[in-house]
Amino acid sequence: MSTVQFNLLPDVKLDYAKAQASRGKTASLAFLASAIALGLLVVLVVFVDVVQKKQLNDATNQVNSATSQLQAVPNLSKVLTVQNQLQTLSTLHANKHVTSRIFGYLVQLTPSAASLGQLNLDTTTNALTISGTANSQQTVNTFIDTLKFAQYQVGSSGTLTTAFPSVTESGFSIGAGNVSYSLTVQYDPQIFSNALKDTQGNLVAPTLVVKSQTTTRSVLEDPGSSLFNGQK
Repeated sequence: MSTVQFNLLPDVKLDYAKAQASRGKTASLAFLASAIALGLLVVLVVFVDVVQKKQLNDATNQVNSATSQLQAVPNLSKVLTVQNQLQTLSTLHANKHVTSRIFGYLVQLTPSAASLGQLNLDTTTNALTISGTANSQQTVNTFIDTLKFAQYQVGSSGTLTTAFPSVTESGFSIGAGNVSYSLTVQYDPQIFSNALKDTQGNLVAPTLVVKSQTTTRSVLEDPGSSLFNGQK
């Protein structure tokens, strides 16, 4: 025979039993979450108070050990000084003035009928003083104009910039068969720079661009023979 069961509990007691079961589950979950949180707290406290302190102590010991080893190196301060100086060499090289370019510039700038007797280059004030002789004042004027209109260019596609912003004839006298002159010239320091780069980022020397004329020594004759024979 089949067995037939009847639920004789009232609905209120049935709901109460379900609520009690839900409350038990909730309490169990809350207790489990609290236990997990407490466990994480203990782990963090142990990590901060024990593990990190040990790591800091180990790091301090390593630093002290390395410091002691360095201090034991003979003449350590001298070695460090030399190293610091070596590190500045590249910067010093980039910032130095390549004043030897002045001779190539003068070949392009000086008229064939003018000679140089004295040359002074001051990299502090960016000033250039030139003294010498020429066959006439017209030649001196040509020299002055050549300096004034000279430009320089960095790379093949660089912008043309005035090389000598200020040119002044500071002295002039007439002698037997020639004239003596003195020029005071302000130059753009970039024409002697050692750190100029073209559009591709390559280090290049500036190119002096002189107005085309047939009076300059570089066009008419060998510059090595009579450029520096001014009677000064």
